[in-house]
Amino acid sequence: MIIYANGCSMTYGSELHDHPVTGICTNNKYRWESSWPGALARRFCADSVVNDAVPSGSNDRILRRTVEFLLRHQQRQLSADSELVVAIGWSSPLRREMFINGAFRQIVPHHGYRDFATDRFAAAYRRWAVSDIEGDWRFVGQAVSLAGLLQSLGIPFVFFHALDPRPLPISVQGDVQVRTRQLGLFDGSLSMEQYLADDPSMWRGRHPSEEGHAKWADELVGRWSERANFPGEALSTRNQHDARIQFSGTEVSARVDMKIPTGWARSALRSVTGRRSMQWLNRDPFIYP
Repeated sequence: MIIYANGCSMTYGSELHDHPVTGICTNNKYRWESSWPGALARRFCADSVVNDAVPSGSNDRILRRTVEFLLRHQQRQLSADSELVVAIGWSSPLRREMFINGAFRQIVPHHGYRDFATDRFAAAYRRWAVSDIEGDWRFVGQAVSLAGLLQSLGIPFVFFHALDPRPLPISVQGDVQVRTRQLGLFDGSLSMEQYLADDPSMWRGRHPSEEGHAKWADELVGRWSERANFPGEALSTRNQHDARIQFSGTEVSARVDMKIPTGWARSALRSVTGRRSMQWLNRDPFIYP
């Protein structure tokens, strides 16, 4: 079995083995093994797992890269012994992907960027086009499209929200979870962030720790096991299978586009008084990658 996973930093495994100054991952194999896709692979006794997530990854990118992987997978005409399953941790609908200066770039609305063209686009998007309503409906279309493709190919999948869509002081995300739950495509009512939020041991800085990723993998097994398309061998054999798993995925060698949040964004966050202001500043999902 092959597990293909995609998402943002919550799936990528940010802070699991990052350089303390640059924030760049210094051991991708350890990250692939320790993030929830790797933990899920061990629980499902998979042969290999591909973690295609990136920090600040948008739902635009998740859809594009997953479809690209599915097309390559179909072209290889893998045997029945190479069953594919897909696990997606969807990101914020307000994040976007654009092709700028010859490369796909992830746009987080309230970040600035070192690349001038990307920074100008982000500023225009921030000023004129950020919309909860548009983001919600675009995301519904993305989720429906990917689910329809996976269902047509007979590929088991699990969808969940990686980030908590709670109201934010700058841009209040709408009823994304309500809309998507109505579609019956999402397992469970809690996002990954909500599920781990109350236990400090589940976090390393702004992202889940190894323990947090393992706990979330267990939660996904529980959600998936209730479905008719539950994949994999008996979970009781997983300890005998660990050494055979092949780990791979996206490597991010440098975050050349990203810089600190724009000054006005920090000011807006600080406009909320007292302790609540610092809570928004520390937990706003647009600030961390």
